[in-house]
Amino acid sequence: MIAVYAQPYVEIGDLTRDAISVAEGRFYYGLVSNLGILLWCATAAICLFTAVLLKDWKLTYHRNFLLSGGLLTIVLLMDDFFLLHEAAIPMLLGIGEKYVISMYPLLMVLFLACFINKILNTGYLVLLSALCFLGLSVLTDAFETKVASETFYLLEEGFKFMGIVGWFYYFTSTCLLVQNIAMKKKLYQ
Repeated sequence: MIAVYAQPYVEIGDLTRDAISVAEGRFYYGLVSNLGILLWCATAAICLFTAVLLKDWKLTYHRNFLLSGGLLTIVLLMDDFFLLHEAAIPMLLGIGEKYVISMYPLLMVLFLACFINKILNTGYLVLLSALCFLGLSVLTDAFETKVASETFYLLEEGFKFMGIVGWFYYFTSTCLLVQNIAMKKKLYQ
């Protein structure tokens, strides 16, 4: 907090108060987006917590899968929360938004390639549907017109929210499945 107070670039109130208060908005502004952020955060926490639990149970492959899933979720969370691809990364690093956005499918493909065997032994159709919804959100955003309509927002944000919900459900149910495997293994040792 001392560093936040000492920095000379942004007023402390803008850094410490709620965004809705700073923008003098209504309490419901960004409701669906905020719920999505909470689900991203819950997913990351559940994956990382389960990965920590698996450390002592010698289930390295499961642990690496959930650790990677949790870290990937943190990347998605941070981008969604701070709009990194829209403003921060292009402004701070000079990398165009399209290049930043293209990084996410590459990360997804890398994740899928590394853990395809694990994924195929879980509820992979839920993950596939989540990825499809997230992809539809990105595609919808790519066709944004100069004047976005209510239908555009419904489609883009609706697809994204459904993708986040699916992502949350997939990883939460997979963590439960892996923990059940770990408990059975522990019982039989």
